[in-house]
Amino acid sequence: MCGRAGRGETWRFASLAHEFRARIAGSLAYLERYRLTPDRQPARPWIAGRAQYAGTTIVAHPGATTGAAAELHATLESTFAGDGLCAGVDSVQNGMLLARLLSPSGRPFAAARDAVRGFVLESIFGRSAAAKRK
Repeated sequence: MCGRAGRGETWRFASLAHEFRARIAGSLAYLERYRLTPDRQPARPWIAGRAQYAGTTIVAHPGATTGAAAELHATLESTFAGDGLCAGVDSVQNGMLLARLLSPSGRPFAAARDAVRGFVLESIFGRSAAAKRK
């Protein structure tokens, strides 16, 4: 989340640094690194656009195929097309799927995040996507 959007306090930070590493069997399988600063204008279309919520899901499993990535991407596009949600899903290597979500508001972001979770549990792990517990 980019700040308290309801109060007009978005992208008000000196710097946001992010680094995510995924290792499989001791080897680096994925690295994501970026730094945002307000002077780079995060609300520009090629950075975050109108998005106030952002998230990344990474799945490492033999069932995380290019076909699964394409199916999840199509599902997110068709389900959330009118909500302003922007989603990208790809297979970054054999057995590794990456999904990125950007949304202008919290409700479609949370629903899309739940849809990703449900898809991954059912289609990749072969488990029931039972209701979440609080």
